Amino acid sequence: MKLLKLQSIIVITLVSINVLNAQESKKSSFTLMSSHGFMRTDGVSDGYGQVNTVLYAPDSGKIWAYGLDIGLSQGRYIFSDMASTNRPEMITKTSKMFIAPSVYVFPVNTDKHQVYAGASIGFGCTNYTRLIEEIYIDQRSMIANLEYDYSWSEKNEMGITFGANAGYNYKFCENWMVGARVYTQLNLEFLIGGLVNIGVTF
Repeated sequence: MKLLKLQSIIVITLVSINVLNAQESKKSSFTLMSSHGFMRTDGVSDGYGQVNTVLYAPDSGKIWAYGLDIGLSQGRYIFSDMASTNRPEMITKTSKMFIAPSVYVFPVNTDKHQVYAGASIGFGCTNYTRLIEEIYIDQRSMIANLEYDYSWSEKNEMGITFGANAGYNYKFCENWMVGARVYTQLNLEFLIGGLVNIGVTF
């Protein structure tokens, strides 16, 4: 009889723990957001950019969440030497990557609408690939005949990044949402982008 009571107590305890764990698990959620669009680096380099965000929300994302932002942008800009008529335009291609832990808050988070703001700090790398000129002078002529040849030079810059973003999502069904956000990143140069966003919560 005592053994049966002990078994009943153990079973009730285990069931209670499982119920509590189930209730607790419903309070938490994961959110994936993938954003794509236009980005400008250092005020001159225009191109494509994307930011992918993974968030874990202990309170089902109603108030706040934390996670990871991973971004990539590519662009180019052309510099022309206005003082010289025989120098070709200079082309520089930029490629930026960053990965940063982030924290998000949700001032508005209803069944249909979500307004959020996030901040991040992490590691970033920017690659500059520049077309350079090599000038050759014809020594056989009294007047220098300039001939140009071209090659590419690369430079990498790495360091700590600081980021901030804000956006809006419309929840068109239970777990899916679409929207837009503005994302800024600072790592030696300034990066800003306007992105179209799609997300899923589970």
